[in-house]
Amino acid sequence: MMTKRVLLISGLIMITFGLIGYLLLTEEWKFAFRKTARTKAWIVEEHFWHFGRGYYFQEVSYEFRVNDKLYNEKFDAGRARGVQRVGDTISVEYVVGHPDWSRLYGFY
Repeated sequence: MMTKRVLLISGLIMITFGLIGYLLLTEEWKFAFRKTARTKAWIVEEHFWHFGRGYYFQEVSYEFRVNDKLYNEKFDAGRARGVQRVGDTISVEYVVGHPDWSRLYGFY
């Protein structure tokens, strides 16, 4: 009887710390429980990095405007996201009132 309770509490603690770790490592905490908006952004720079044995990943820089102010950020594009080129447009999500916190939302 006590063993089930200990296992349940241990499991809940592990899940809690796992969720906190995920939020911190992926910077999802910036978006949690905050109002966000979406806008178009354009790709301004892209670099390919060799990953070994013929594998590459692409680091992409983008810019977007909110209230006549220019913001920029980066994301990694892999096979699932496809190759991005300078001038391509993407959709980004940003925190209202804190537009320097943004992330890729989708592609056009």
